[in-house]
Amino acid sequence: MVKVNVDICILPTVEGVVYTYEGSNESLSHGTLIDLHITVNENCKFGYHKVHPNSFRVCQRDGKWKTVSDKLFLKMCPPLESDSLDIKCTHNGKYANCSNPSIQ
Repeated sequence: MVKVNVDICILPTVEGVVYTYEGSNESLSHGTLIDLHITVNENCKFGYHKVHPNSFRVCQRDGKWKTVSDKLFLKMCPPLESDSLDIKCTHNGKYANCSNPSIQ
Protein backbone atom coordinates (compact mmCIF):
# COMPACT_ATOMS: atom_id res chain seq x y z
CA MET A 1 0.00 0.00 0.00
CA VAL A 2 1.43 3.38 -1.02
CA LYS A 3 1.01 6.31 1.37
CA VAL A 4 0.08 9.53 -0.42
CA ASN A 5 1.07 12.85 1.13
CA VAL A 6 -1.44 15.67 0.94
CA ASP A 7 -0.14 19.22 1.19
CA ILE A 8 -3.45 21.02 1.80
CA CYS A 9 -6.36 20.98 4.24
CA ILE A 10 -9.89 22.28 3.76
CA LEU A 11 -11.38 24.61 6.37
CA PRO A 12 -14.49 22.87 7.69
CA THR A 13 -17.87 24.51 8.00
CA VAL A 14 -18.48 24.97 11.72
CA GLU A 15 -21.42 26.98 13.04
CA GLY A 16 -20.33 30.10 14.94
CA VAL A 17 -16.68 30.02 13.84
CA VAL A 18 -14.70 32.76 12.09
CA TYR A 19 -11.30 31.67 10.74
CA THR A 20 -8.24 33.92 10.28
CA TYR A 21 -4.60 33.27 9.42
CA GLU A 22 -2.27 33.55 12.39
CA GLY A 23 -1.21 37.22 12.69
CA SER A 24 -4.03 38.50 10.46
CA ASN A 25 -7.55 39.80 11.04
CA GLU A 26 -8.75 38.93 7.53
CA SER A 27 -11.57 36.35 7.64
CA LEU A 28 -11.24 33.09 5.71
CA SER A 29 -14.25 31.40 4.15
CA HIS A 30 -15.30 27.91 5.19
CA GLY A 31 -14.00 25.54 2.50
CA THR A 32 -10.79 27.56 1.91
CA LEU A 33 -7.75 25.44 0.97
CA ILE A 34 -4.92 25.87 3.50
CA ASP A 35 -1.29 24.89 2.86
CA LEU A 36 0.63 22.36 4.94
CA HIS A 37 1.76 23.48 8.44
CA ILE A 38 -0.23 26.74 8.29
CA THR A 39 -1.92 27.76 11.55
CA VAL A 40 -5.47 29.08 11.38
CA ASN A 41 -7.01 30.88 14.38
CA GLU A 42 -10.63 30.24 15.29
CA ASN A 43 -12.79 32.98 16.77
CA CYS A 44 -16.46 33.30 17.66
CA LYS A 45 -19.22 34.97 15.76
CA PHE A 46 -21.49 37.17 17.88
CA GLY A 47 -23.73 35.00 20.07
CA TYR A 48 -21.16 32.21 20.55
CA HIS A 49 -18.67 31.47 23.33
CA LYS A 50 -15.19 29.89 23.07
CA VAL A 51 -14.66 26.63 24.93
CA HIS A 52 -10.86 27.16 24.89
CA PRO A 53 -9.27 30.62 25.15
CA ASN A 54 -6.78 29.90 22.33
CA SER A 55 -8.57 27.99 19.59
CA PHE A 56 -6.58 27.17 16.48
CA ARG A 57 -5.90 24.41 13.99
CA VAL A 58 -2.79 23.40 12.05
CA CYS A 59 -2.82 21.67 8.65
CA GLN A 60 -1.09 18.26 8.81
CA ARG A 61 0.58 16.27 5.99
CA ASP A 62 -2.32 13.77 5.80
CA GLY A 63 -4.78 16.56 4.94
CA LYS A 64 -6.28 16.49 8.44
CA TRP A 65 -6.30 19.19 11.09
CA LYS A 66 -4.55 19.18 14.45
CA THR A 67 -6.85 21.08 16.84
CA VAL A 68 -7.13 21.92 20.51
CA SER A 69 -10.50 20.18 20.82
CA ASP A 70 -13.44 18.95 18.75
CA LYS A 71 -15.80 21.16 20.78
CA LEU A 72 -14.71 24.72 20.10
CA PHE A 73 -17.74 26.97 20.43
CA LEU A 74 -21.06 26.97 22.24
CA LYS A 75 -24.11 28.89 21.14
CA MET A 76 -25.16 31.30 23.84
CA CYS A 77 -28.82 31.35 24.81
CA PRO A 78 -30.66 34.60 25.45
CA PRO A 79 -31.07 35.40 29.15
CA LEU A 80 -34.15 34.08 30.90
CA GLU A 81 -36.41 36.91 32.01
CA SER A 82 -39.84 36.93 33.57
CA ASP A 83 -42.09 39.54 35.18
CA SER A 84 -43.90 36.91 37.23
CA LEU A 85 -41.26 34.23 38.01
CA ASP A 86 -38.05 34.29 40.05
CA ILE A 87 -35.77 32.23 37.78
CA LYS A 88 -32.64 30.68 39.28
CA CYS A 89 -30.19 28.53 37.35
CA THR A 90 -28.67 25.43 38.92
CA HIS A 91 -26.10 22.90 37.77
CA ASN A 92 -25.71 19.64 39.68
CA GLY A 93 -27.91 21.07 42.43
CA LYS A 94 -25.82 24.22 42.97
CA TYR A 95 -26.57 27.82 41.95
CA ALA A 96 -25.04 28.68 38.56
CA ASN A 97 -24.76 32.00 36.75
CA CYS A 98 -27.07 31.61 33.74
CA SER A 99 -24.89 33.88 31.60
CA ASN A 100 -21.87 31.52 31.86
CA PRO A 101 -21.86 28.49 29.53
CA SER A 102 -21.38 25.07 31.06
CA ILE A 103 -19.59 22.16 29.34
CA GLN A 104 -20.13 18.61 30.44
